[in-house]
Amino acid sequence: MSNESKREYLKTIKEEYRKSSRREKTVILMHAMLVTGLSRKRIIRVLNGKDLLYQPRKRGRTPRYGVDVIVHLKRLWFLMEQPCGKKLKVLIPRLLPSYRKRTKGLAPELEAKLVAMSAATIDRFLREIRTQRGLSTTRPPTSSWYKTAIPVQAKDWNIIGIRVYELRRGQFFTSTRPKPIEVLRSRPYRKNDNCYVEQKNLTHVRQFIGYDRIESEAATQILDDLYKNYWCPFLNFFMPTFKLLRKERIGSRIKKKHDIPKTPYERLLESPAISEERKAQLRQIYQSLDPFALKLKIEEKLKAFYDTIRTDSKATGIINQAA
Repeated sequence: MSNESKREYLKTIKEEYRKSSRREKTVILMHAMLVTGLSRKRIIRVLNGKDLLYQPRKRGRTPRYGVDVIVHLKRLWFLMEQPCGKKLKVLIPRLLPSYRKRTKGLAPELEAKLVAMSAATIDRFLREIRTQRGLSTTRPPTSSWYKTAIPVQAKDWNIIGIRVYELRRGQFFTSTRPKPIEVLRSRPYRKNDNCYVEQKNLTHVRQFIGYDRIESEAATQILDDLYKNYWCPFLNFFMPTFKLLRKERIGSRIKKKHDIPKTPYERLLESPAISEERKAQLRQIYQSLDPFALKLKIEEKLKAFYDTIRTDSKATGIINQAA
């Protein structure tokens, strides 16, 4: 008879044993001894709730971080644009002074645990709430006409006199370019050829404001104010980034080595090309900024920006229906 079966059996007779008389309890105990093979005293302790009877113990060491620590970790993660564990590990010590002012009940013991938490532990605790990515639904083009139409190196292209339309503040201007336009495409199997051209277009623009069409001057002014006064300071002073140090090829695999995540502000302070006067100005700006106040203002400006876009789209739809 397994321990689990013994526990289930004794659990079923527990209530009956408590309600029985002394003589009836003796009969129940004798029968339980024959069924389970346990001693009389052991069965009495189990039925009285003083013995758990082989309660399975959780193996491994005692958890170091409790729910109280994980709650603050998740809150910091959401406030700082959900970075990876390695970035959040660098961010936590810098965010605690501002976070302490806005949070009640943050004991020094909790702060010490947040600072001591490793990047791998942070990723493990945040694994359950991270956004799950689906499978890619994109497919490469079946036709290869562009390979003959657009060369890799535009040496034979002499396009002169093309009229180019440029959008400037809602007005269209046409101009004739006297010089040839050089048309290029990436090399086959080298999709990162243009990585330095738009390397921040996804994280700093598209993931931030999306792909909505901006048609009004009011939305443009909100976006200009958002980038100049809130989003750019938030990214430059508080959001660390990785920098690739070297690559090493091991067989068919490439091993990349990155430095410790640092903010653009920190990299400027370490640069010998920046004067001490300018570094002092940057330090003064950094001391005047609060990352959580910036984040709240960013959310407020984004809401106003999207409300303006929706109003403009509705007005455009009414005008189109009237036309």
